[in-house]
Parts: sequence; structure tokens; C-alpha cells
Amino acid sequence: MPQSSKKSAAKLKILLRGELDNIVLKALRKEPGSRYASVEQFADDIRRHLNGLPVLAIKGSRTYRAKKFVLRHKAAVSAAAIVIVAILGGAAATIREARRSPYLKLTRENGHLSFG
Repeated sequence: MPQSSKKSAAKLKILLRGELDNIVLKALRKEPGSRYASVEQFADDIRRHLNGLPVLAIKGSRTYRAKKFVLRHKAAVSAAAIVIVAILGGAAATIREARRSPYLKLTRENGHLSFG
């Protein structure tokens, strides 16, 4: 097995271990109220895992849910990030030029053309 395949397999194993471990541990809990109420709930959590959705066995922090969302929608999140950076860059350039404009006007009126 090539080295890169071993690395990616190890990464996948670590990623799967967390969610699958939590699903199995929830199914095996001693307290009935802490386990899945039915086989359908257990199967639904496995389906959620396979579809890249947050699993119910993991207490859903905002970070966990956001990470799952970003992993499912990489292209859309990347496009949104590019648009936000472009908007912020355009706003910064506009503000800079607006602040610089009165200075340029004064230097032109005085016969000096300085761009510093």
C-alpha cells in the first residue's frame, strides 16, 4: 500500500472512530433512558453518519455542527468566503480612497501634485 494511501486511511479511521464509537457507546449504555429508544433511531443515526450529517449520539456543539456543515458544502462555503473577502477588500479600498480624496484635492488647488 502506498504511503499516501496509508496516511489517508489512518485519517479516515480517526474521523470514523469518533462518531461510530459514540453511536455504538450510546447503543450499549446501561441506562435504558440513555440508549436509543428503538432500532429505527439507531439505524437513523448510522444513516446520518453515512450522509455526513451530525449524529444524535454526539452532544451537538455549534462547532461540531458547523464542521459537519462545512464538510458537506465545501464549494458553497469557499465561494461565500471569496465573496466576503472581495466585498471587504472593495470596502477597504473605497474607504481609503475616500479619505485620500480631500488631500489630493487640496494639493491640486495649491499647484502641487503629490501622491504620498
